[in-house]
Amino acid sequence: MVEENKIFFTDYQISRAYRAHKLLHTCTGLSLHCRYQATDQDEIYIDLARKVYGTDVAFLKGKTFHQSTAPVVNEFIEIPRELIASQYNIDLCIDTMFLNALALLTTNA
Repeated sequence: MVEENKIFFTDYQISRAYRAHKLLHTCTGLSLHCRYQATDQDEIYIDLARKVYGTDVAFLKGKTFHQSTAPVVNEFIEIPRELIASQYNIDLCIDTMFLNALALLTTNA
């Protein structure tokens, strides 16, 4: 993709964009406005670097965050002994049956 973008620019613009890209990569923690102020590069070359090389992935990863999921709660229920004793000798057979491309479970106890 970068090679395709380089076709539209001169060698001088690409060399300046490369320098600006390397400089932006070293200033990853700064916002784009602070990058403009912290560098001696013109805004033109910084914008040119973004057009040629795309957005800085490390900068984007630093700005995005992962939302935490809800914790899994294990709720174990104690099964009464009388229920276990009455169902002790039962064999349960489970099979898969497809009906109109819909998977169904069939059981036989």
